[in-house]
Amino acid sequence: MAHPTTPPASGLHAEALERKAALRRDLRARRRALDPASRERQMTAVADHLRRLVDAAGPRPRVAAYLPVGAEPDVRPVLEEVVRAGGTVVVPVCLPEWQLGWTEWTPETELVRSERAWVHEPSGERRGPEAVAAADLLLIPAQAIDAAGGRLGQGGGYYDRFLQRLHALGGPAPLAVVYEHEVLETGAFPTEPTDQPVDGVVTASGVHRFAL
Repeated sequence: MAHPTTPPASGLHAEALERKAALRRDLRARRRALDPASRERQMTAVADHLRRLVDAAGPRPRVAAYLPVGAEPDVRPVLEEVVRAGGTVVVPVCLPEWQLGWTEWTPETELVRSERAWVHEPSGERRGPEAVAAADLLLIPAQAIDAAGGRLGQGGGYYDRFLQRLHALGGPAPLAVVYEHEVLETGAFPTEPTDQPVDGVVTASGVHRFAL
């Protein structure tokens, strides 16, 4: 989910907000400039790791995942395999007040321009976090992840609000999917109390869990 309409500024002071904004600009540029051979190598490895996670969920898995936008890591090949194998995939849509809804997706699902973000979203019934609470696997996007599980998103706060609500429902552990260079040292970007960490990250080198 890329470049969402941003809610009013948070309590972070202006310097910290600009630091995050500058890092996002740099990371977006690095994604766009990533060598095609490196991108393909990384995505092939990521897909293999994701398949093992899906296989571990058993028959007819239920997967909640993002649809990539622009240069985001492309998880669609694995999602298509889940659907073809008889599993279920639900993906996010933007709702009012910077909330995320979820709708079922297949490769044939029509995509329509979002009214609230610069993305195309699946048409279909919008549901809340309960659509994800029973999922076997939850994959979310990120601009970067730090070594403590901190997540740098696009700045809209959609996923932070969603993860906070999902936690109350006892949903699956969120795993971010990023390129190798986007796993940064702890403290590489500022965080707020409202920023929700992830339980792990999937990169070409494997699935890495955090001790939260």
